[in-house]
Amino acid sequence: MNMSTIRSKADFIGTLNPEAWDAVHPHTPFVFSNAFVLVLAAVLGMGGGVAFAQQPQDGPPCPTSTLAPYGLAPDSHCAGTGCLVNFNNYQWWTAFTFNPNEGYYNGGLGTIFAPEHVVVDRQGDLHLRLAKDWNNNTEWAGAEAVLMFLADGTQANLGYGDYLVTAEIVKPKNATFATYDPNVALGMFTYERPATGSPTNPAREIDLAEISRWGWNHVTPAACPFTGTQGFFDNMTLCQGSAQFALQVFTLHADMVTRYDIGRTNKITLVMRWREDKVTFEKYNGIHKLDNLPTQEKFAWTTPPALRPFVPTPGCARFHINLWLGNFYDTNWEHLPDFTAHAGPTDGDEVEVVIRNFEFQQP
Repeated sequence: MNMSTIRSKADFIGTLNPEAWDAVHPHTPFVFSNAFVLVLAAVLGMGGGVAFAQQPQDGPPCPTSTLAPYGLAPDSHCAGTGCLVNFNNYQWWTAFTFNPNEGYYNGGLGTIFAPEHVVVDRQGDLHLRLAKDWNNNTEWAGAEAVLMFLADGTQANLGYGDYLVTAEIVKPKNATFATYDPNVALGMFTYERPATGSPTNPAREIDLAEISRWGWNHVTPAACPFTGTQGFFDNMTLCQGSAQFALQVFTLHADMVTRYDIGRTNKITLVMRWREDKVTFEKYNGIHKLDNLPTQEKFAWTTPPALRPFVPTPGCARFHINLWLGNFYDTNWEHLPDFTAHAGPTDGDEVEVVIRNFEFQQP
């Protein structure tokens, strides 16, 4: 049975064998209940690719109780929204980082992620804010939105396909993605927790965007401060450009990260085309849709065959967008110890990015 061609219950029933049914149950109508078809479709769809059935939040294959072990709304920071916001026909979760030990602090990224810093405005656009308003205005906090559910509340197991994100930086005034503070990072990526992927990419992470200069303003010091290696990765790769596409785990191969100059623009469109054996990344200036992408002002990278082992299968990966503090170094350019809080923007200015559009299309 070719499950990928099924789009409705009628399609599903049509793939079965009614003659065999008649031989065993003569004069009995060849029908199924709605519940039976949805359950069977969900079970058969677990094998991979696009699941065609609507799957309840806490059912297989990706139950919410596993993806959000402390609940979708773990504390009072979720009052009002329940830590879910509706954007472009999807429900986005704003409390992904929470755990009982660190609260909303992500030690691996040295950043607090405040649920209140993700909002949808009256025009329907998604805002992510980085501001020094945490703990009585003494600590910086970023923002993260995770695509958890479809509009009807069922699981958003997107998997292979074409992803588009359009973003505009609106604070600080006159900032561009190439010149906003070097301590700030904007990320767009797939990620699975708990990680069930292969050893080469256990968290099924694909980084459509890591827009950051990782703390170096490309002026002081004059020479690039990123030296040495991490596994097979040459840290001097980070000296180039202002943004990157990447596969994970980046330390396992020398070519996992492609840096580029994102350009002095405050509006960008980023596209990720995820297939079974490769990923193609595209960047465009301006605000566009999948059906009207320009041929100019484009930067693209397709993962080479050597990186095929690092291209993940979908599993229960979710699509994330986050705004955080990306400087992993101290003032002497020594790498910070793990779980150390990262420095705030060097100019002390709040940063705000507006996501104007998100699209997903099956391959």
